[in-house]
Amino acid sequence: MKTSAENNVSRVPTCLAVHDLCTYAKSSLSVVIPVMEALGVEVCPLPTAVLSTQLDGFEDVFHRNLDHCAREISACLRREDIRFDCLYTGFLSTPKTAGLARSLRSLLFPGALVAVDPVLGDYGRLYSGFGSPMVGAVRRNLEGADVIKPNWTEGCLLTGVPYVAEPEEAEVTMVLESLRSICTADIAMTDVPLRGVPSDRVMIACLSRDGDFRWLSHEREAHSLPGSGDFFCSVMVSAMLQGMPFFEAVEEAGRQTRLCIRLSLKAGYEHRHGISTALWTREKR
Repeated sequence: MKTSAENNVSRVPTCLAVHDLCTYAKSSLSVVIPVMEALGVEVCPLPTAVLSTQLDGFEDVFHRNLDHCAREISACLRREDIRFDCLYTGFLSTPKTAGLARSLRSLLFPGALVAVDPVLGDYGRLYSGFGSPMVGAVRRNLEGADVIKPNWTEGCLLTGVPYVAEPEEAEVTMVLESLRSICTADIAMTDVPLRGVPSDRVMIACLSRDGDFRWLSHEREAHSLPGSGDFFCSVMVSAMLQGMPFFEAVEEAGRQTRLCIRLSLKAGYEHRHGISTALWTREKR
């Protein structure tokens, strides 16, 4: 005899997650898969590269781009007429990879969610190995997106606005409006070092697709950990796929990210290991 839980089973959203995959340390797919699945989303991973570790804190890093494999996989999916409810892209190794990610939108159901985490840099600088061609490729990937999550540095890079270490609100809104001219999407711009705000507060500048601007803020944890941005975006996208409104999804992402960082710090993981999704998943049960 079936239990009541079995009788109430329904289809969950499917997400084509286009990110890299690291063997050690939490980043990209090793964050996206456990977090989104714990929140009720079926993750279908498409690795764009494989790495021995994430890049923060490691010197000897193996990195192999998988553009050729990703193209073959996407061709197989098309021939099988497989469709997804969401396309979620994060770190992309090369401009070619970014172009490939954009082409994957043909695999989506009508009305599917297109989510872009435009990973390019932090603290006013591009990540190692990236140049202006990568910025242009990621900018093109924003076109037609439904929700994007740049950090403050990435917002400046994508719009060509000079980076300011402590911007005024007018400078932040200018970047948001410039992003809006690229894509009419819900925008959550994280880690905005707004002038006059205490350093123990995290500021997120949000602009909805219908033009509603809001500041969201929460307490900063004692340390930042690698993988936190991937975690935040994965929670936000999962919440939106479950029908949560944009601003509520951003707030939920902030709450859960703080919890995960707190648990990871208490467990004593070294900084370069990053967040512990296993601890967070155990706490959620």
